[in-house]
Amino acid sequence: MNDTPETEPARSDHLVSRRTVAKTAAWAAPAILATVSSPAFAASSSPAALAVSFDKALYTVAPSESLPAGGVVVTVVDAGGPVANARVTVTIAQIDDVGGPGADDGVDGPGVEDPGEGVSGLERPTARFAAGTTFVGVTSPTGVLVLPLITAGAWQGALNVTAETTVAGVPASAAAVLRVFRDAAIVSWGYNYLGVLGAGIAAGDAVVPLGTTIPDIAGLTLGRSAGVSQFALDRSTGRIWGWGYGVPGIPGNSVVNPEPVSVGTFPGAVDVVSGYYAHYALMSDGRVLSWGYRAYAMLGDGDTADQGGYKRTPSEVKFPAEAGKIVKVAAALWNVYALDENGAVWSWGDIAFEARGDGLGVRTWVPTRVQLPEGRRATDVSAHFYGGHVIMEDRTVWGWGCGLYDMLGVPSIAARAAVLQVPGIADAQSLFGGWYNSAVVLGDGSLRTWGTSDYAANGQGVSGGYPVGVFDNGLTGVKKVVFNAHSGLALKNDGSVWHWGYNGSGENGNGNRVSPVLRPKRVEGLVGIRDIGTTQYSYFASTR
Repeated sequence: MNDTPETEPARSDHLVSRRTVAKTAAWAAPAILATVSSPAFAASSSPAALAVSFDKALYTVAPSESLPAGGVVVTVVDAGGPVANARVTVTIAQIDDVGGPGADDGVDGPGVEDPGEGVSGLERPTARFAAGTTFVGVTSPTGVLVLPLITAGAWQGALNVTAETTVAGVPASAAAVLRVFRDAAIVSWGYNYLGVLGAGIAAGDAVVPLGTTIPDIAGLTLGRSAGVSQFALDRSTGRIWGWGYGVPGIPGNSVVNPEPVSVGTFPGAVDVVSGYYAHYALMSDGRVLSWGYRAYAMLGDGDTADQGGYKRTPSEVKFPAEAGKIVKVAAALWNVYALDENGAVWSWGDIAFEARGDGLGVRTWVPTRVQLPEGRRATDVSAHFYGGHVIMEDRTVWGWGCGLYDMLGVPSIAARAAVLQVPGIADAQSLFGGWYNSAVVLGDGSLRTWGTSDYAANGQGVSGGYPVGVFDNGLTGVKKVVFNAHSGLALKNDGSVWHWGYNGSGENGNGNRVSPVLRPKRVEGLVGIRDIGTTQYSYFASTR
C-alpha cells in the first residue's frame, strides 16, 4: 500500500535551521537525579571567600519515591573554614517555561523560521513540575545543612536547585540540576519535534534524558537515523518499534507518534537504520528490507512507481547477482550504502554530489557498485550528507560524494565521484558517520573526527571557521559514535556516554542549553549504557 504523507517531506540540501523551542521543565515521573550543571562549588569573589556547595553531583530516587532526609547536603565555608549558623535558602524551581511550536526563539537570527514553527495539531505542553519548593535552615557547627525528604512527582524533566546565603553582608550561592526520569529500556534527550523522543509528549525539548515508553525489553539495538523518526530492534524476536514522524510501516498510522508503536516482527533482523524518511532492516541472511519515503530511489527495490509517497509494507532491496551477503548497511539523508562479505560496497538513492560513487551519474532504482580502487576491499562503511566512507583492508579510510564543509577530510570540494583517501589515518578499526561529520576509532581506542566545525561538531575545541583535517577530540576507549546535524555522541567501552557540539536543545543532557560544547563532556547519570542512537537533533541510549 502506497500512501502520500499528510505533509510531504521537505528536502534538506543545506544546513538545517535550529530552534530552542519547547523548553522542558518537569517534576516528574520516575527517578530523581540531581546533576551539578556548573561547578558544584560556587565561590564569591569577596575577600571573605564565602562559598556554598552541594555534596554530590548526582542524586537518585526510585519512581514516585523520595530522597530521604539527608539525601541532599549543603555546606557553607569561608576562608576560615565551616560557617556555623548561616541561614541558607534552598529553592527548587523550573529551569524555564515549556515552549511549543510556533515561536521563534531567535537562535538562528531574527525572523528565521525554525523546524516545527506553525505546525498545526500540536498542543503547547504545560509545566510538568510542582516547582517553587523552598527549604530554609541554618548550618550546623560544621557548616552543614541537611535537607528534609524530597518526593518525586509524576512527570519527567529537570529543575534548578539553588542554595543561597549571606554572611556578614557577603552573598554566596551554588546551583545543581534535579533530574527526574523513568527507569526505562531506552532514554532520550534533546530536540523533540513531532514526538521523536518517544517519551509520550509531542513537543518540548528534553535537556536531560527522559525514559521512553517502549516496553522493558532486554537486548535492544537502537536505530541510526538522519530524520525525525526513530526505531529500536528487539534482537530476541525481530520486532521493530518506531516513534516520531509517521513511522511508515503501519497502515493508517497518524502523523505524530510520541510513543513507540510496533512496526512489525521480522525474524532474523540484526540491525535497523534510517535515512531522512526511509528505513532499512538488515537480516541475518544478508537480505535488506526497506520501507518509507519512495523519492530519490531510496528504497532500492526496483519499483519506479509512486515516487512521491510512502511504501508502508517492507520490500526487499534488489542487489545484483554478483553481490555477496550484505553484512552492514549505512544510511544518510537520501543515500544508502551496503557492505558485502567480499568487501564490495553497493549504493542506492540520490545522485546529487556524486553520492552514489558508481561513476554513472544517472539514477537507477536498484543498488549499483561503488567504484573502489581496483583490487581493494572494504571492511567497514559509513554514510554522511550525500556521501560515504570506507575502511580498506590496509586500515586506511577513503571517501566519496559531497566534500563541502570538509566532509571528506580535505579542503572543501563540491563533489567527488572517485574515492579519495582521507589523510592522516593509518590504523582505522571502526567507522561512523552522520550529517556533516565522520569519525573513526583507531587501534588504540582513540577517536578521530572530521567534517564541519560549526557548533564544534568535531569536538576538537573550535566552533566555526572550517579548520581542515582530521582531529583528535581527546576521547579514548570508544565503542560507537553517532552524529546528528550539529553535534556528536560517543559510547565508551566502560558504558559512559559523551557529547560535544550544539547544545541549544539540551543535546548534552546535563540540564542546560549552554552551546556549543567545545570538547567531549560526559552525560551525567548514564552508566552501563549498551547502545546509542540518534535522529536529526536528538539522542538515545539503551540501558538493557
